[in-house]
Amino acid sequence: MPKKLLALLAAVLIFAACGETAPKPTTTPTSLSPVGNYVFVERWIEIYQGGYLIMDYPTYIFDRDSGELLPYIVPPGKWFPLEDLTELKVVYGRGISRTGPAGSGADSEVFAITEFPFTEPCVDDTDVDVTVEGIDPQGVAYLKRGNQRIVLQPGQDWTTDVKRTVEWGGTELEEFSRERISNYGLQEKSKIQLTK
Repeated sequence: MPKKLLALLAAVLIFAACGETAPKPTTTPTSLSPVGNYVFVERWIEIYQGGYLIMDYPTYIFDRDSGELLPYIVPPGKWFPLEDLTELKVVYGRGISRTGPAGSGADSEVFAITEFPFTEPCVDDTDVDVTVEGIDPQGVAYLKRGNQRIVLQPGQDWTTDVKRTVEWGGTELEEFSRERISNYGLQEKSKIQLTK
């Protein structure tokens, strides 16, 4: 057999073997995070042009360098079991800030997710809800923003610029914002400072 034909045949066999044994990428999570960890996912909307407003109601502090989370005001309903974080899978932070001509300050909420899917409560600063559909053992987050599916690796951000018309003091005006969804990856549950 000619050498070129042998080389081609060998390449085809290697390619076929690799194709059969290579794992197929998953489009949905297969399992959840380890018992001692959780994944921190945050959606933040920064309004930088529109009606002027001053806000001052942040409810949590997350230090991305140390991984410490202080949820000092939590929404009504199920939050962290104060004695047992075993079922905690994801902490979902949801915030908005105003800068420049749109005002100043921030407002935020933080939620403990123990089962999937989780859809954030409706708010008036966006027309699109985000659903956390699941995570995998490596901390990859599977999300849905409206009808768009987003898969975020640990340390990855997804951003978009949004322009929308809002009613402000009886008149309509255009509001411009930048939305960021971040996956801060696996974090240690022991670094959550629970409040009673």
